[in-house]
Parts: sequence; C-alpha cells; structure tokens
Amino acid sequence: MQISAKHALKLAIGAAALVGAAQANAFTAFQTSGPQSDELIIKGRVAYQYDWNQGGANHDDHDDAASRTAIKYTHHFNEDFAVLGTTEWGYNPFFRHGSDTRRNKLDYYKRLQFAGVSYKGIGTLTYGKQASVYSMVTDATDQYWVFGAAANGKNTQKHLVGADRPDDSLKYQNTFGDVTVGLMFGGNDHDDESKGLTRRHFDQAAVNWQIAPDVTIGTAYNHAAMKHEGGKDFDVEQYVVGATWTPGNWTLGVLAGQYHNQLDDATSTRGYETFTQYAFKDLVSFGDVSLYGGLNRLEDRNGPARTSSYIVGTALKTHKGFGSKDNFIVALEHVFNDNKNTDGRDLDAEGTNLDQTSLLVRYNY
Repeated sequence: MQISAKHALKLAIGAAALVGAAQANAFTAFQTSGPQSDELIIKGRVAYQYDWNQGGANHDDHDDAASRTAIKYTHHFNEDFAVLGTTEWGYNPFFRHGSDTRRNKLDYYKRLQFAGVSYKGIGTLTYGKQASVYSMVTDATDQYWVFGAAANGKNTQKHLVGADRPDDSLKYQNTFGDVTVGLMFGGNDHDDESKGLTRRHFDQAAVNWQIAPDVTIGTAYNHAAMKHEGGKDFDVEQYVVGATWTPGNWTLGVLAGQYHNQLDDATSTRGYETFTQYAFKDLVSFGDVSLYGGLNRLEDRNGPARTSSYIVGTALKTHKGFGSKDNFIVALEHVFNDNKNTDGRDLDAEGTNLDQTSLLVRYNY
C-alpha cells in the first residue's frame, strides 16, 4: 500500500483541520443547581477519513467521517421529574459534496431532533427524530470505528423503516432492575430517496437484560408497513438477538438477525455480526491501544448471494492531555471482502470486491 505525494498532502490537510478544531472546547453552556435546575450541553465530533479502495472499488478518496454537533437541554422540576430536548446536526467540515462546492457551502443534515419528559421509576417518553430502541441490541456489534453494521438490519432505508433514527417517532424507555425495555411507534413518513415508497407506520420493541456485571443479552423486533406507489403494499420485518461480554480488557459482541422484505435487498435475508477487542490500557501513558476484528455477513436465504466481510483494526484512544474524556481517536481498519452475486460468483471479476483500508482521525468535543 503506497501513498503518493498528493495523497500525503490530503492526509496532512485533514489532520491539520482536526488539530484546529481541537482548540474549541466542548462545555456545559449553562447549569444551575438545586432540586429545580437547568442544564445546557454542547458536544460533538470532527472526523476525517482516508480510504484506499473505497467501497471495494479501485478508487482512493478522503472525506468527512460523520462529524456532528449536538445541543442538549434538560430542565429538572425536582429530583424525579424533568423535561428534555436534543438537536443534533451532521456536517462536512471539509466542504466536500455541498450544494455548491464552487462557493464552499457547508453540507449539513439533521441527525436527531426530539423532546420529551422523564420521571424517575416511570421512564422516559420522547417524540421526534431519534435513535431507535432497535439500536439497544445492535450496539452489541456496532463498535467498529469505521466499518461494520452491514448485517444488523439498519443499513437499508433505515430512517424510513424505523430501524435507525426514524422521523416522527414516539419512544418509551425504562429500566427495571437489570432489565431495560424500549417501545417505539412511528406514523406516516416518506423521504426524497424513497422512490415512491411511503411508510404507513412502524412499531418496534427491544429488551436488554444484564444477567451479570459484564454480560448483557438482548432481543429486538421492528415492523414497518410500507406503501408502494403503483405497486402492492408490503411489510418489512426485522428480528435480532445480541449479546456482549466484557471480561477485563476484552470486549466481545455477537449478533444474529433475520429480515423480511428489506428494501433494496433480497426478500428474505439472514445476518451475522461479531466484534472482538483487546485493549492494552498501559501500553502508552496517554491512552489505550486496542486490537479488534470480526465478521459482518448478510446472506440471501433463498440463493447464494451474500455481502460478507472480515474486519481487522487497531486504534489509539487518548485519555490524557486533551481533556477529561476520550478526545482523540486514530484508527486503521482493513476489510477482506468475500461478497457473492446472485449466481454465486465472486465479485472480484466485476471489480467491486477489492479489499479496503481506511484511516480515521477523530476529535470528540
């Protein structure tokens, strides 16, 4: 893997942009104390990514890697009752792919925007565009810094079917001892990329059970009733089970799912994901170094087609010198692709199945 002078310059520019962003401090913009109190928090990230063989094709590129800023407000009426609201926006700080790149306009989009109420012992109820309760379970293996999350059911029209950050959704979540329960419902919705598809409604449920201090198991279900303009109505159904185990410096996660009528996919698919990581917490004085890897495999239950990859990576996460949290992250990940088409042939012959490598530099504020 060789880096040309042009590519090295791109890497240097991206790194410089992150160093400049690091001068800004995340902060609690406003906070009062007492039984009745207010809190306003601003947080986010700036992230840069360079890709070799981007998307499995013979093409290198660099770009933003999900930079974002969030504003969170909470008002406590007393120790038990509070109202809350969050807005979070993604943006491209490198001014690429904006609406008018000649004038360097910022490309931005809404990730989250919701409000709700919380009462101790009763739970939290929120409405808007928000993380799904389905994610409570898929987070077991969605722990890679760059790749992953390709076989958990959240990867296709995720906002529309409700699997990830759906709009116009009502969400309830509460913890009862060692068990966390989430319920979610969403009404009619569509988006500009739906191509004649409309979501009539979706309903969702998830449960996580912490059976030991370092072991959690969970299951989730999502159902979306879809309307197709000029075609038949149909239902999307997604089932997942997952587990995590964190003994000592190890982190292990497994997930299996079954999906019906996923948009842009086969009629019936099955997915598997794994994540295994070991953190060397004393290897360097200013952070943790980790080695990790795993499998993402989504296969057609009625044929030989599959999307399959093996991921390996290493990351440095700092915890000293840049603030009290894990501010800087540098990760290098490599993907061995093992995809097959509907005829069962390796896609290498089609030039879309090359192994990929990505370098991520991220600053959390």
